[in-house]
Amino acid sequence: MPTSTVSLISASATPCGVESFARLAMKHMEAAEPGRHDAFKLTGQPGEIDVLRRALATHDALIVSLPVVAWKRLILAPLRAMSAARRLGKEVVLVLHEWGDLDWKRRATYVAYLPYATRILFSSPAVRAQFEADATTRLATRRRGVVPIPPNIEPPETLPATAIVTELTAIKRSGKLILGHFGSIYPKKQSLQVLDIAAALKARGQAVHVAFVGSFIGGGTIDPRPAFEDRVATLGLAGDVTVTGYIGPSAEVFAALEACDVFVYLFAEGLTSRRGSVLACLMTSHPVIVNAPAHAGEFDHHPSYRAALGDGRLTLLPTDASPDALAEAILTRRRLEPTATPVDFSASWRDAVTAIVVTD
Repeated sequence: MPTSTVSLISASATPCGVESFARLAMKHMEAAEPGRHDAFKLTGQPGEIDVLRRALATHDALIVSLPVVAWKRLILAPLRAMSAARRLGKEVVLVLHEWGDLDWKRRATYVAYLPYATRILFSSPAVRAQFEADATTRLATRRRGVVPIPPNIEPPETLPATAIVTELTAIKRSGKLILGHFGSIYPKKQSLQVLDIAAALKARGQAVHVAFVGSFIGGGTIDPRPAFEDRVATLGLAGDVTVTGYIGPSAEVFAALEACDVFVYLFAEGLTSRRGSVLACLMTSHPVIVNAPAHAGEFDHHPSYRAALGDGRLTLLPTDASPDALAEAILTRRRLEPTATPVDFSASWRDAVTAIVVTD
């Protein structure tokens, strides 16, 4: 049976993807079952755990998506919240979006959270496999599942005319193919390889402009911008790259995505079903080309990804595909099949919240 829940969310004005997931999940749970689901903003202020205890008194479970707050802030606050929930006899549902790709210091922090979880949900089978291969997690609860991660932006009824849209539209009219890439720019995502793909397209005679709809994020003291700028210069792409930076309103994000022609990703591990940014691209009128998962069954739990693969909206290349191979696929698949339909935002979120609130 569904449970009533309190979800920890951040107070950030610029939420990361996981923070956005936590907020949207609570919103869709409440829409499906009014009055049964509440959000609790975690700030680390004195006395807030007492307030949380009072909120939990009328609910069955606490939901914690990690990281609750990005960039090492409030490390102990989620731990105190989970401990308080368990002392009240409540369920604690932990949603883990990453494991093997985490910085070891953050992973060590998460290990401290594990004893308080009564149920653990993973963002993909790949992340679950990483978790279960880690000896430090052996004492964690065996009540585990996988959430079909949905897109984290909602398509607007009308696309706003923004400065970014105006810029990309003018570039497209000049005859250039707009190669899109949505989400944060950081080394482990292999964002630099998108520049290599653009260079391969230029070598084939295709005028191209790369639109990175997102902002740079680093790990620790690492700033990814110098390496990015060096690669742009080395590949002769100066003037052919736009980095939008953080865009707040989802309508403006979606408008920037629609201004692209085709989207491409080249992940180190291949596409995994935790990539909500890829699903967001699949809601547009444009094709998406990505290298395939390293393991079979990655999308078995995910209706939206399976549908996109079935109608040709999403094209998968071999996991170890080269930038040249992706460039060739872009030139071949830059137009969608007539039968392709965008990913359904509402249906994707229904799938996700069902996995979260229905106990096993």
